[in-house]
Amino acid sequence: MIAKEFLSYRESSEGLKPSFISENGIWLERCDELLKQVNTMVGQSQQDCDEVFRAWVNIGAGGVLCRKGLLQTLQKKMIWQEVDFKQWATRRNHLLLTSAQHWRENQSLEQINQNLQTMKSEAEFELYGDLPQYHKLESVPNWFPQQLIRRYNLGLAQGFLLHAKAMDWRLNGVNLEKLRYILRYLKFFGLFYRLIQHESDHVILRIEGPLDLFSGSKRYRMKMAAVSGILPQLGEFELRAKLDFPRTDALFKWSHSDKVKSHYRPFFDYVSPERQVFDDKLKSWLTKSKSSLIEPELNMSQLLKEHVPDYCIRLSDEKVWHVHIYEPHQKSMLLRYMSEANETSNAILMIDKSLEDSSTKTSKFNFVTYSNIPSFTALHRKLLELKSAANKLLPK
Repeated sequence: MIAKEFLSYRESSEGLKPSFISENGIWLERCDELLKQVNTMVGQSQQDCDEVFRAWVNIGAGGVLCRKGLLQTLQKKMIWQEVDFKQWATRRNHLLLTSAQHWRENQSLEQINQNLQTMKSEAEFELYGDLPQYHKLESVPNWFPQQLIRRYNLGLAQGFLLHAKAMDWRLNGVNLEKLRYILRYLKFFGLFYRLIQHESDHVILRIEGPLDLFSGSKRYRMKMAAVSGILPQLGEFELRAKLDFPRTDALFKWSHSDKVKSHYRPFFDYVSPERQVFDDKLKSWLTKSKSSLIEPELNMSQLLKEHVPDYCIRLSDEKVWHVHIYEPHQKSMLLRYMSEANETSNAILMIDKSLEDSSTKTSKFNFVTYSNIPSFTALHRKLLELKSAANKLLPK
């Protein structure tokens, strides 16, 4: 994500438009020049590298903001030498003890000065070698110029969204199954969302901003900006966001027509490591118990209420159980579900321990609590309970 002071944009009657750069124009040559220079600087100190960077930025051709943004994008992926701070503290202590020894030996000022002159060339490095400017560059990303441009363009769009108060995603041609996947993705990142419009050819999804949160607003905005990186993979889209930068209620627009490409891994192929472990254990248990995992039969009205089950399990007695997982930040969604749910006999609510409250628990729901991350162990125990109640024995 590009820092606020490097955001390049133009203003129009429709709002702010980022100044994206083309992969096929003069910027391709400029990025190629930068990458070639950086590849020759491996092993040099940071202060030497900074001099080269300043020279490249101050050329000025094409705009200083774009050059600084490209450089920042590249620097985030550079790896610098790790420093043993204890070793440098020992060196500083040795140099000071050596200087003190000259005084103890009652040497003249001329002698002391002569001794220190021999150390002058090394003194600064010996004292301050653990400071960042003396760290050496170990490796740089092996990118083509097109890859640098793509990361810059996406980082530029996300840089604006770091200042978003709320944003609307208009997604064209998204089917029900893909939309359900997107909602689960937003839920996993702990974002507050709702579908505000659904037509035959598009949906509009609103992601609420952090204004109502008491803490963690910066981290929440980071998540808002990060998840927007999937948009170029979703086909035709348009994003509109209200910003508190550079002026109050500025409008930011971004769409598929900007031709920004995402370097994120394919969206619909991604499963978080925690969820993958959960899925693997669940599928193993279902196989042993001769039960199955099915896709929920959902309609748009259920999606509009945000009550999308994470899993639908058909036990061996043919009864289907809907499993809903609620994390600490989803208390409002949990309470809304409990107030609106009509049919509760087939719902299993997995809730974080922090949501465990006597005022929220009722006999109508099957509750399962967990700590930190959803654990299959807790769900396993509840499923065994339910099967035992139905007089169904698990196969050995």
